[in-house]
Amino acid sequence: MMEDPRTIGLCTHLLFIAKNIERAGDHATNIAETVYHMVTGTYLRFDRPKPTSPPQRQFPTSQNDA
Repeated sequence: MMEDPRTIGLCTHLLFIAKNIERAGDHATNIAETVYHMVTGTYLRFDRPKPTSPPQRQFPTSQNDA
């Protein structure tokens, strides 16, 4: 962004999109927990885990690893 200030608006929109997708996922999780409670009559007893860092994907280093 520092090299080309014209990208600041685009990046801002991407940040808002990511935030709204995360909110939609949170709402879907809340709905699923409510349905679980309605079906079983009990609440889930654990907190949803919050990852400290994104999972790292291991890529094969050679064709023998694939």
